[in-house]
Amino acid sequence: MKKGQVTIFIIILILILAMVVFVYLFSTGKINRGRIPSQYSHIDSMFEDCLQARAIDAVWLVGLNGGYINGDYDYIENPFGNTAYGLKDKRNVLVEKDVVEKEIQDYLVFSLSYCTDAVNNEDIKTEKPMAEVKIFDNEIEVKGYIDYIITGDKATETYEREY
Repeated sequence: MKKGQVTIFIIILILILAMVVFVYLFSTGKINRGRIPSQYSHIDSMFEDCLQARAIDAVWLVGLNGGYINGDYDYIENPFGNTAYGLKDKRNVLVEKDVVEKEIQDYLVFSLSYCTDAVNNEDIKTEKPMAEVKIFDNEIEVKGYIDYIITGDKATETYEREY
């Protein structure tokens, strides 16, 4: 194969990929990062309340279980569940902060799907509930992310929301 043929082949491949990306982006509808339409504003507050309640649940669970919600860890059984050790064989085995953040985040991603079940109907669907957790000295910062796909008379629009 000559250099000219390879160059033409690469250019054609790039054009095909660009067309596929273009078609995909415009077939999924418009993506908005602002507020959802006013007739669906109750969904914003409902999801925010649900996120807050699930975050409180996650913090309680991780506190009761010694820093874990799920996973394989050494524990002591008690009436409330299993509690991870803090000291084992004279070594500090306390869970690290980033592990606790991940435990809370995983719990939120799992439980946020239940928050979205209440809003899914023929006009509005939800996708990709995600969460981000940061633990500071005196507070825990929780962010929730969700995409609302609203089908109207004229078009389908996607709204990316952060709580």
